[in-house]
Amino acid sequence: MFYLFMGRNESEFIQEIIQTVSIIVNCTYLNVANHPVGIESRVQDINLLLSIRRNDIRMVGILGVGGIGKTTIAKAIYNLIAHQFEGSCFLSNVRESSKKEVGLVQLQETLLSKILRDARSSKVGSVDRGINVIKHRLCSKKVLLILDDVDHLFQLEALAGKCDWFGLGSRIIITTRDKSLLTKHEVNFIITTRDKSLLTKHEVNFIYEVKEMDHNEALELFSWNAFKRNKPNDEYVELTECAVHYARGLPLALMVLGSDLYGKSKIQWKSALDKYERVPNKNIQEILKISYEGLDETEQDIFLDIACFFKGRNIYDVMSILDSCSLYPDSGIARLFEKCLITVDRWNILSMHDLLQQMGMEIVRQESPQVPRKRTRLWCYEDALEVLSKNRGSNKIRGIVLRSSKPITVQLEAKAFKRMKNLKFLIVDDVRTCGQLTYLPNGLRLLDWPSYSFALPSTFCPKKLVQLNMPHSHITLEMLIKQGIQFANLKVINLSECDSIIKLPELCAPNLEILNLHRCKNLVEVDESIGYLDSLQNWELTDCENLHILPSRLMLKSLYIFRLEGCSRLEKFPDIQPEMNCLSVLELQHSGIRDLPSSIGYLTMLKCLNLYDCQNLMELPDTIYKLRLLDELSVCTTKLIPTHDPFDSFSEYGFMRLKHLYLNDGGNPIALDFLSKPNYFPVLKFLDLNGTNISAIPERISKFTRLEGLRIDNCKQLQEIPSLPQSISKVYATNCLSLNPQALSRLLTMFEESYYEEHEILQSPGLSFPKYELILPGTEIPKLFNHQSFGNSISFWVGQDFPAILLCIVFGLEEHIGNGFVPIFHLRLIIKCREKTVDILANVIDGESESDHLWVSFVPYGEFHETFDDLNLYDLNEVEIVFKTVSTYDPPKITPTIKRCGVHTKCICPQNFGESNMHHQCHSANPLQPLLPLFPSSTKITDHGIDSNLRGLYGDDSDVRECQPPLVPDDTRHLLFPSTVGLQLDMINGSDLGLGRLVFESTMSDGCDLGSSSMAHTVSNEPDLNSHPPLKKMRTS
Repeated sequence: MFYLFMGRNESEFIQEIIQTVSIIVNCTYLNVANHPVGIESRVQDINLLLSIRRNDIRMVGILGVGGIGKTTIAKAIYNLIAHQFEGSCFLSNVRESSKKEVGLVQLQETLLSKILRDARSSKVGSVDRGINVIKHRLCSKKVLLILDDVDHLFQLEALAGKCDWFGLGSRIIITTRDKSLLTKHEVNFIITTRDKSLLTKHEVNFIYEVKEMDHNEALELFSWNAFKRNKPNDEYVELTECAVHYARGLPLALMVLGSDLYGKSKIQWKSALDKYERVPNKNIQEILKISYEGLDETEQDIFLDIACFFKGRNIYDVMSILDSCSLYPDSGIARLFEKCLITVDRWNILSMHDLLQQMGMEIVRQESPQVPRKRTRLWCYEDALEVLSKNRGSNKIRGIVLRSSKPITVQLEAKAFKRMKNLKFLIVDDVRTCGQLTYLPNGLRLLDWPSYSFALPSTFCPKKLVQLNMPHSHITLEMLIKQGIQFANLKVINLSECDSIIKLPELCAPNLEILNLHRCKNLVEVDESIGYLDSLQNWELTDCENLHILPSRLMLKSLYIFRLEGCSRLEKFPDIQPEMNCLSVLELQHSGIRDLPSSIGYLTMLKCLNLYDCQNLMELPDTIYKLRLLDELSVCTTKLIPTHDPFDSFSEYGFMRLKHLYLNDGGNPIALDFLSKPNYFPVLKFLDLNGTNISAIPERISKFTRLEGLRIDNCKQLQEIPSLPQSISKVYATNCLSLNPQALSRLLTMFEESYYEEHEILQSPGLSFPKYELILPGTEIPKLFNHQSFGNSISFWVGQDFPAILLCIVFGLEEHIGNGFVPIFHLRLIIKCREKTVDILANVIDGESESDHLWVSFVPYGEFHETFDDLNLYDLNEVEIVFKTVSTYDPPKITPTIKRCGVHTKCICPQNFGESNMHHQCHSANPLQPLLPLFPSSTKITDHGIDSNLRGLYGDDSDVRECQPPLVPDDTRHLLFPSTVGLQLDMINGSDLGLGRLVFESTMSDGCDLGSSSMAHTVSNEPDLNSHPPLKKMRTS
C-alpha cells in the first residue's frame, strides 16, 4: 500500500485525489467557437511556450491584429489546461471593462473570486488594496490567469504586476494588439528559479504573434459559415475564392462575410462582394478601427498616408517623406508596428493587411462621402480624375494617386493643381495627359510621375521635394534645377531613360542619396558640382552612350555604388580624392575608358571592380593592386600582370580578399601568367574563363587551394584540364567540345571522389544546394547512377529515413535559337504516398548549348528535411523526381529538352521494380555502395577503342548480375539499352567515351541485361570490378 502511495499515507493520498477531482468538477469551460478551424495547431505552438511541466512562473503574450483570433485561441488554451492549476481565471474584455468608473476594481475582485472561489472575501474597494490582496492571497497558489484584450500598461500593473505575485507553476497569458505593452511588462522574460527569496531572470521571448490563416484553413472556416459544411457548394466555388481572397486569412472577416452571404443567390453574392471592395463591412470595420483609435493625431496621419499612398514602398523612403512633413516617423512608424497595424519584410518593404488598408481608406472617405475634393487624400481613380479634369481641387487635399489599371490618355485642366496649395504627394501611374500643366504646387514632397510628356511648369520650384521620380519623361533639368536654389530635403532623383536630358546642371542638394540617370542616351555632360555631393550613395549612369564629360575630380565621401556600364564614349575617368573611401562597387564594363588614374588606389573599401570588355583600356596602374579588400574583379587577362610580392613586408600590394575573378581575352590570345603567382590570390574561390580562347589550363591551378568553382563555358579551343584543387566542387564546361576524353573522365572522377569522401557531411541539414555541380558535354548517364530513365522523370523507393540524392540529366536543344539561351532547372521531389512536395531551383545555365550536355549535382538532406522530417514515412515509400526547364524570358523562348535522367541514392526498391517499367529501371536496390569512377585512372584509349580494364568496369556480369533486375524479353522497343552493345569509336569526329559523340552498334545476344545503364556494355570475362583500386579513403571489405 505504501509503495503505491509513494511514501505517503492513505489519508494524504485520498485528500490529493479529492482536491484534483474538485478542481476538475469546479472548472467552468468556455465556449470557444462553433467551428474551431486552425485553432489546434496554434494552441500547440503556445503550449510549447507555456511548458506546463516546468515548475517556474512565466508570462506569455498572444499578439495580433484585431479579428485574428487571439481570444478564441486563449479560450481553447484555458479549456485545455485549466484543470492542472489550483485556481484559474479568464478575464475577458479588459480594455472595455477598465474604462468604467470602478472597472479595474471589479476586474481585481473577479480575479480573486474566480481563483479563490469565495466572492465574499474578494472585495477590495480600491486598486491599490486590490494589488496587495492579490499578492498576499495568490503568492503561494499555482494559478492560470488569462487577461484578454489588454491595451494599457496600468491594466497589467493592477492585475498581474509581477510574476512573484503568484505561486510556482503559475502561468499568465495576455492577449493584446500592442507589442509595446508586452515588452514594457517584461513578458519576454521568464522567472526560472525561486530559491527562498532569490529570483533569477533569463531573457527568453514568450510572445506568440498570431498569423493569418492559410488558404485551406480560410476556405474551410468561410464554408462553415456560408454553407454550413466544410467546403463550398460546387456552383459557388469561384465566388467563394473571391470572398476568401478578400478576407486575406482574417478569421473575423471570414466569419462575418460567410454569415452575411449564407443562403443568398449567386447574383446577391456578386453584388455584395462588389460592394465590399468599395465599402467595407461595418462589423469588420469597427473591430479593426479600435487599434487606429488608440493612436495620437500624428500617428493616425502616418497610418492614413501609408494606407492611401505608401503601402509597398521602401520604409526608409517613406520615413524621409513623412519626416519632411513634420510627422515624426521614427516614433510614429514604430508605434504602428507595435500595434500590429503595419509590417516590414526583410527587403524593408512596408505593408499592411488589405482589410486594415481598406479600413484606413474608409476613414478618409467618410470625411466627405459625396464630395471628393473635401477629403484629405484621394486614391480612387474616378475620384481623382473628377477633381483634376474639372479643376475642383481644394487646399484640404494633401495627397493624390491617379493610377489606371491600364495605360490611358486623359485631358487634365492646365491649372488642375492651382487650388491645392497643401498638396504634398502626387503619384501618377499609367496615365498620360493631352496637354501641358501650367502649375504644380511648390510644397510637393513626392513627385512620382513616369512618362510625363511635357516640360514642367516654369514657375515650379519644389524646394521641399524629397523624391523626384520621373523616368521616361521629357523634362529639361535647367527648368527644374534653378541655379542658386538649395534643395535641402532632396534625397532621390530618378530620371532614367529621359532622352531630353543633355546636361546635368549645377545642383545644390547636400542630402541627395540616389541619382539615377540610367540610359539617358543624349546625356553628354555632368556638371563639376556633382562630384562634391557629400551624401550621394548610389550613382547610376549605365548605358549613357553619349556621355563623355564627367567631373574632373570626385570627392563623394558617401558614394557606395558607381555604375558606368555601357558608356561607350566615356574615355577619361575622373581623379579620385583621398576622402572618397566608401566606394564598394565600380562598374565600367563595356565602357570606352582608356586608362584609370593612379588615384584609384584611394578606393580602399572597393569590393567589386568590373572592367569587362573595356577594349580601349591599355593598362592597369600598379596602384590597383592596393585594393586589398577587393572581393570581385572582372578584367582582361593581358592587363593582369602583378609586379609586386604581396607578402613582402614593405609592400601594400596583392588581392588578399579576392574571391571571384572573371577573365576575358578581349579578342587577343589569353595570358594566364597570373596563375604562376597564387600568392596574389590567397583566398580565390571562383575563377571564370567563360568564352576565352585558352587551349589548356596551367598545372599551377592546383596551387589555388581554396578554389571552389571553375567556369570554362564556351572555351571551344580548350583541350586539356589538369588535376584541379581538391577544394573544387563546381565546374561548368558548357560547349567545351574540344575537351579530350581524359579531361572529361578526370572531371567526373574528381566529382565522384569528393562526393564519396564527404558523403556524411553532405547529409547535414544546414548544407546549401547545390553543393557539388558539374556541367559538361555528354549524351549518356554514367553507370554509377543506380536509377536511370528516359525523359524528365524518375522514381525509386525509400524507407523511413529519407536519403540524400545524387542527380544526373542529359539535356539539349532540339533546335538552334541563337544567343541568349538561359534555361533554369527546377528540381521537384514528390513523395506520392503522402503528397508532400519540395520545389528546388537547381541552377541557371548561361549560353546556348550546341550539343547535348550532362548536368550532375547533389541534393543534400537540408533541402527537404523541413518538409519531410515531420512526415511519418512508411517502410516503403515511392519518390518521384521531375526535372523541368523554364525560360527566363518574357515571353518565354524555347528551353532545352530533358532527354534522360539518373539518380544515385540509398533505395529499397522492390526486386521487380525494373520489370514494371522498361523505361524506368533500378539496378541497385541495396544500401548505398561506394561510388566507382566513370573512368579508372588506368584506362587507356587506343585506336581500337577502350582497353580491357574499362570493359571490366562496365561489362563483367560476374560482379554486376546480382544487383540487376530479372532479365526482360529481348524487345528493343522497350529496353533502355539492349543486353549487349558493341562499342566503336568515331575517330574522325573525335571520341569522347559516351560523353557526346559515341557511335553505338547494337546487337542482341545472351548475356547480362544491364538495365538502364546509359554507357556502352559488353559482356565478357574481363577482370571484375574488384580489380580496380578503391577510391581514396574508400573502405574495402
